[in-house]
Amino acid sequence: MTRAILDEGVPRLLAARLYEHGSDVSPFPNEWKQLSDRDVITAADAAGFQVLITCDRNMPFQCPLRDQRLAVLVLPFSKLDEVSGSVEAIAARLTELEAGRYALLGRPNSLPLHPRKPLEGS
Repeated sequence: MTRAILDEGVPRLLAARLYEHGSDVSPFPNEWKQLSDRDVITAADAAGFQVLITCDRNMPFQCPLRDQRLAVLVLPFSKLDEVSGSVEAIAARLTELEAGRYALLGRPNSLPLHPRKPLEGS
């Protein structure tokens, strides 16, 4: 079972929906609200999570995953209806992620280790 955590901007309902699909997903902890993206990644990795799920499409350009054991799945949307309609795709993608890499939902591979331009999408 994949152990994942939602980033602050991801609808909390996704945790319960992904659990129904075999993933152990925790909502964003209130005590992490003041942390920078880099510190959230470090805290999630230290807490033993395998995946951070985020809607922050800038994160791959601002926070390299050097020496991290977790993967980051970037969702191209943050609205509840779009997230709810993509639960099966998100659950399937969680099982395919590479540790220490970013991936964008809807793209079959990991993003380059050092992406150079902003992610496209809505």
